[in-house]
Amino acid sequence: RGCFFDAASNATFSPREMTELIHGLCKLPDPSLDTSQLSLEDMEDYHDRIEDATPAYGAFLFGYPHLLPKLQGDALARILAEARNTMFEGGIVALDLNGVPEPDRGVGLRKVSDLKADSVIGSALPLVDILHMNEEELQLLTGCKLRNTEEMRLEDEFAIASATNLFLLCGVAIVVVTRGKKGSYVSCNDEDRFQKSPMLPSSWVDCTAKLPCVELPSGTIINTNGAGDSFTAGFLVAAMLRHTGMTVPVSTSPTRGSSSSGGFETPRSAATEVSFESTSTPPRRTTGSSPKPRKKLTPYQLYMRENYVALKQKCNDDKKKIFSVCHQMWED
Repeated sequence: RGCFFDAASNATFSPREMTELIHGLCKLPDPSLDTSQLSLEDMEDYHDRIEDATPAYGAFLFGYPHLLPKLQGDALARILAEARNTMFEGGIVALDLNGVPEPDRGVGLRKVSDLKADSVIGSALPLVDILHMNEEELQLLTGCKLRNTEEMRLEDEFAIASATNLFLLCGVAIVVVTRGKKGSYVSCNDEDRFQKSPMLPSSWVDCTAKLPCVELPSGTIINTNGAGDSFTAGFLVAAMLRHTGMTVPVSTSPTRGSSSSGGFETPRSAATEVSFESTSTPPRRTTGSSPKPRKKLTPYQLYMRENYVALKQKCNDDKKKIFSVCHQMWED
């Protein structure tokens, strides 16, 4: 797990620095190290480093490319590609927008070719699994016009659907537009695009969703700072959970005070609602007065661990093949 942030680095942060940080997350220990001389505690740390450096089941979220002048265009595409290479089956790559400038062009909806030629995000769009923006950024990037009145509600929803479809045609798998008190809109690409990102939930193929907002209790102090970041993080977790078959049950009853009815178009299949109690492996014996606390493992990680050793010989110790076979067993 890594989080890279420096508020003063926007103008200078380079692709090389970003790539080094990504590679640092998956750097294997020195293979020539004589492990027979390690203490039990050092051996535990050694195994933890190997485990952390193996292809991870996870996601990479990149934020605010419009505010990072050296991480735009082809440089952004290379960074997303590098991140995908560090994760099992390419993981899930998400792009969160902010700071989109006023366009220097005429009015009217942009074409797919216009978005592909966009100097900031155009070349990176085919690598993006989840693209998040708010409705203002959607208008700035695509030229769609929203009236935001009750009388024009259906026209606005049609405009949003048409605008998000442009990004799908550019190769994005899932486009998410947040609309403040009007909720959010999600549009998913077809099966061919989802096959390029195996870690996305297949039950989302060709789906669209219009989700209502939730009214907070009276007297709640509201601060919208970080609202989009929190939303995107939650959306990523939802995608990861549904891929493994694990979901968090959500009440289907109407929410008090929601600003719109909302609803899902029926997908081809639905993820089964299951719940798992958190679990952990027993700690290894270590020297010293108190053992180091162990990480809690998800059911998916436990399954991978249980089958990894058995598959080593069958797959000739080919780590990539072991993970692929084991993952397919989990999916089946």
